[in-house]
Amino acid sequence: MQISDFWRMITDLESRSPEHALMLLNAPTGTGKSYTIAQALCQYAADHENFRAFFVTDQKKNFNEHTFKAAWNKHARSSCGTFNQRVAILRSLEDTVNKIIGDWDNQQMPAKYRSSESVRKVFKNLKMHLGLFQAYKHQAADSQTSWEALRKAEFEFRQAITVQLADSVELTVPLDDEGQKKACDYVAKQVNSETKWLNETYPTIDLYRRQIIILTTAKFTRSYTPFFQEHAKSFQFAPIIHNALIVMDEFDSTKQ
Repeated sequence: MQISDFWRMITDLESRSPEHALMLLNAPTGTGKSYTIAQALCQYAADHENFRAFFVTDQKKNFNEHTFKAAWNKHARSSCGTFNQRVAILRSLEDTVNKIIGDWDNQQMPAKYRSSESVRKVFKNLKMHLGLFQAYKHQAADSQTSWEALRKAEFEFRQAITVQLADSVELTVPLDDEGQKKACDYVAKQVNSETKWLNETYPTIDLYRRQIIILTTAKFTRSYTPFFQEHAKSFQFAPIIHNALIVMDEFDSTKQ
């Protein structure tokens, strides 16, 4: 399968039914569907700044992050932005917290955050609640309670990060809409350890700037949480999905 084949099918599909169109690509395993689609999406996104696509996969192991990153670096010009500025990998709450803890322990998180007493305090609480959630998540009676506690702890961590971010753009919290916009512009346009980490860990700080959004079926059918907000939003009713191309990988596992 070639990149040109994929875009020929999409163009034909749009010409026949421009809205709510569906296409099933049925090809044997090993023919390079996922690899070719990653190449095609990155190439098209680099050439069309208003293009947006969702790559939805049944399992986390099929995220193809390295494939997408290599494709983006191959096709995108420097003016298009870095991989993490334009491509979002949306993780579950548990996976996000695991990444935060791993980055802290491996000193991958910005030193400014790690040296903040307020961030250290909420990080310690976040780590504790992750442990409780993982201990109880398979026990029906306690899983929802422990998940809700973890959700709140993660939001408190985001709030502490927001204070540090506001300081970087010389604003005070709470950030109003204009302040949030300035913070988003800073993360989107500046290149330093803080913006690199935020773009990689919290692409939801400005999901509308992302041209390719990679996530699992479970997350796609549920919701995402904007960085500055406590509660999640459903993809089904979010404007971000309007006119986007949605590629569902491993369709046999998700068609129901």
